[in-house]
Amino acid sequence: KRKEFEKLQKGKKDSISIEDVIKLIELQKRDLVEKALELPEPIVYGQEFFRHNLLEVVFKNELNERPPDNYPLGIGDEVTVSMWGSIDYNKKFTIDTLGNINPDLVGRISLKGLAMSNAKEVIKNKFAKVYEFDPSKIDISITYMHKISVNFVGELLHPGTYRFPANTSVFNALVAINGPNQIGSLRQIYIRRNGNTVKTLDIYEYLTNPNSREDFFLQNNDYVVVPPMGGVVNISGQIRRTHNYELRGGEGLQKVIDFAGG
Repeated sequence: KRKEFEKLQKGKKDSISIEDVIKLIELQKRDLVEKALELPEPIVYGQEFFRHNLLEVVFKNELNERPPDNYPLGIGDEVTVSMWGSIDYNKKFTIDTLGNINPDLVGRISLKGLAMSNAKEVIKNKFAKVYEFDPSKIDISITYMHKISVNFVGELLHPGTYRFPANTSVFNALVAINGPNQIGSLRQIYIRRNGNTVKTLDIYEYLTNPNSREDFFLQNNDYVVVPPMGGVVNISGQIRRTHNYELRGGEGLQKVIDFAGG
């Protein structure tokens, strides 16, 4: 049904009818219902984040959305540099195995690991200096992002190795594979890289703090490790959100009341 819908959209570049919107919404509703019936009922706060969300990670050679400013550039990413005005310039450069691009005249620019926002400034400054050009008339964009293989192990509904576009955050990746199982931790999810733990993720921090810096981008061959959950307590009565909550070491009653909305 989804493929039939996509065929109907071919040639409709600039608009979409109300009928088509309704069809798409119905398809998404169906997918949500199927997922809800397939997966076990959430029993601990945070599990519904994975049970009640859909994310289809699409593998395309072209991007439909811009990567966020904190996306770290990697080998294989394709960068497009455009200049307009007295100079008409538009070229694509692929980050090589050494982490560089090598524009003519400008020379080597090291980009691997740089956040997208920082990389834009570096490239603009280099081109502006060499071409004696106004930086405001230089545009930098990502026109292709490399793919990564990530290993998901531990207490997950669907452990295994998956391939994602490199701008997929660990949270989006976990949603795509339906997240931890009934006993998987939501508070201490480890990202292992080259034998070291580079990040410990807390789903509760992500859900309860809108300014959270918990979002994290994965790299090729990372391991996402979900251990069994820690202590779980139930809170009920005159609070906003009756539920079971997973606690980390050192957290007590006040923290449970905070999680429950007060």
